[in-house]
Amino acid sequence: MADTDETTGAAPEDTAPTPSFAAVALPFWRGEARAAAWRLTATVAALVVANVAVLYAVNRWNKTFFDALEHKQVGAIGTLVAVFVGLVAVGGLINLVLARQRIGLQAEWRRWLTGALVDRWLDDRNYYKLEVASGDFDNPEARLSEDLKQSLAPIVDMAVGLFNALLAAATFIGVLALVGGTLDAPVAGATLSIPFGFVALAALYAAAMSTLTWVIGRPLIAAVEDTNAAEASLRFELTRVRESAESIALVQGEAEEKRRLSDTIASLAATIWGIARNHGRITALINVNSVLLPVAPLLFGAPKYMSGAMSLGELMQTAAAFVQVQL
Repeated sequence: MADTDETTGAAPEDTAPTPSFAAVALPFWRGEARAAAWRLTATVAALVVANVAVLYAVNRWNKTFFDALEHKQVGAIGTLVAVFVGLVAVGGLINLVLARQRIGLQAEWRRWLTGALVDRWLDDRNYYKLEVASGDFDNPEARLSEDLKQSLAPIVDMAVGLFNALLAAATFIGVLALVGGTLDAPVAGATLSIPFGFVALAALYAAAMSTLTWVIGRPLIAAVEDTNAAEASLRFELTRVRESAESIALVQGEAEEKRRLSDTIASLAATIWGIARNHGRITALINVNSVLLPVAPLLFGAPKYMSGAMSLGELMQTAAAFVQVQL
């Protein structure tokens, strides 16, 4: 917060530049609160690693379970079911604690940052100087409360989600490479062996779905903007009628106002239909992907299984890893 000249109420010419958000917020991990900051950060990171480890254990369980089915090992089924229940319970517990610690990290970061900014606001009578200064210094209390709430939570959520996604992707790409091995593809009457074929298939599938999502979903941006503009137009027209009520009554202009409002409402409905059309296409793509995703690796891996180069358990483990990489 900039100091001001107390005699004129104007900001002095040599005012220091406003620090960036990172410069203000990141000292949470370097200042007096660093012990709590690093403890919570390390806890969240460890829980993310543990969560991915459980996902990998479930992936390994797929191999063991389907191999047992393939060899009709009836006696092993009960044990494997018990192991699966245990993995589900452990995974649920990890995610419960992870959610609490993630939100706790947000809370402690917000507590520290809000306190730091409040101290700067009150120090050297900055709160008073902002009131008498000319410039864009409106609603500092909103910036200290609502702005911080809107700023910190998405950063933590995105960081945790990105770390989880990268770790899971690396783990299950490794499964695809080691368990899936080479993928044979018929080309012009010959067989082409593709090293780490399932990894290449996963990359191609992800690229294709991402491209389709971008192509199909991009028009939705304009449709939403049109709807927002139509909503604003409707609010404007309604406000205009309220503010011009006396003039409208004097000239008995109710019929004209009804016509104008009817046209505005019709335009709004048309833009909502535009969202519906675009949303329908995206929904169709999502549904196709949800059906195709678990089947695609089975179709490509089926020849390898039929030839005996891959067990049923390895095929199902590879298929499960393929799905995890796409998530």
